[in-house]
Amino acid sequence: LASACLRLVDHPDPPPRMNCGPGTSTSMLDLAAMLRSLTGYEGTLCPDLSKPEGGPRPALDCSLLRSLGWQPRTTLPDGLLQTFQSYLSARGAGTLRGF
Repeated sequence: LASACLRLVDHPDPPPRMNCGPGTSTSMLDLAAMLRSLTGYEGTLCPDLSKPEGGPRPALDCSLLRSLGWQPRTTLPDGLLQTFQSYLSARGAGTLRGF
């Protein structure tokens, strides 16, 4: 997001608003499966089968931002991995901040 904002700040005539993202969507079940794999969680995922598609997700059109030369630099799996590694590092160092 920060790199997209910087791209817009440097643009001579930025649009008043736009979508920013990878241009794809991920279901909650797919996200949960990614997190499960990443963390080594061995419990069971219990999706609500009465809502097989999950909650409504708007499809974001990010073509305007892409036409200005911006591309996401981090994929969702890579971002999750980096965040989890940062968490483990802070926890190991005793510098994890509480909420």
